[in-house]
Amino acid sequence: MLSGQYFTDMITLNILEDGSEKIELDDEGNLVVDGEINISDGQHRIMALAMILEGNEKGNTAFDLTELKFPVKITNYDVQTAQQQFHQFSQGLKISSSRAEYFNQTGLANIIVRELMKNSDLAGRVEVVRNSISKNNERHIVTFATLVNAIELVYKDLETRVQAIELAKYLSEFFNELINLIPELHNYEKRAQSKETSLVGENFMFYGYVAISRLIRDKENWKEYLPLINKLDLLKSSKTWYGEVIKGGKEKGYTIVNTNESRKTFVNKIEKMFKKLLNERTA
Repeated sequence: MLSGQYFTDMITLNILEDGSEKIELDDEGNLVVDGEINISDGQHRIMALAMILEGNEKGNTAFDLTELKFPVKITNYDVQTAQQQFHQFSQGLKISSSRAEYFNQTGLANIIVRELMKNSDLAGRVEVVRNSISKNNERHIVTFATLVNAIELVYKDLETRVQAIELAKYLSEFFNELINLIPELHNYEKRAQSKETSLVGENFMFYGYVAISRLIRDKENWKEYLPLINKLDLLKSSKTWYGEVIKGGKEKGYTIVNTNESRKTFVNKIEKMFKKLLNERTA
């Protein structure tokens, strides 16, 4: 709210219907209520407004609260009905993290991914609706949320829009080379077959790809080092990944553990493996 980026939306108040409440309009058209009023939807927004008011009164902020105009819905329900209404509100609008990130217009990583979707071979290959890539999805190879999360995890020193645009230019070239190098990233049949045993064509692997992009970014002729990816142990059956990144087995199928911890573990291990290959090449 203080940053001016909040769009006001409806707050719902309920005047409890218990037989003792009195509701009327006075001569000036104001609603006069004598009874118990509960917040059905808008608790956090009202608390935020109260904090801003307190900050204004203490001199810590000078925000004009009259700039925020909230539509208000007022109901007059008994406890049971009010609870049912609250249950409906609590369901919320459930959208995937990829869709949510796609709607984010200000995050630096989001800006980078949008650039990649326009100016690299990732165009048309990024899933922006779902959090995962379904088996029959022939076009998409990575989700918007995965790319955003990977960039934020790996490029932690990203601070300005200028840095984001510079990084986007490099990553555009990096992914162009990567997609051309790895058949699974431009061939659906090979990708579908590969996913049975390998991480190479998985959405999750992009945490590793972004980590590798950082390792070679400052190297002269960095493109020469990309083929080292083909020497990485990316088999799902590998002991390297079992338990922390991969669960299951060959008979029942492998499952990727996609959590904050597993992503960090994956990035750290990919970095160590790739650094070793780099050292061996330059030795």
